[in-house]
Amino acid sequence: PFVSAKVEELILERRARSTIIIVTHNKQQAARCSDRTAVFYLGRLVSLSFKARKSCTSGCGKCGPVPVAQPRE
Repeated sequence: PFVSAKVEELILERRARSTIIIVTHNKQQAARCSDRTAVFYLGRLVSLSFKARKSCTSGCGKCGPVPVAQPRE
């Protein structure tokens, strides 16, 4: 927990001026540290979501989960 907190602190400090890509199995950590989250299952993208912004009223659909079409087998 201490190391995770330090990593998250570093990410939050640097994300304003850098693009940061992290790979984690911890969904809560990803939600805390990211503006966008992609979920992969068996090597395929199954979900892509954008962090909701309080000021967004555009109805563009970019502020919630974006379903990804399932590939045909």
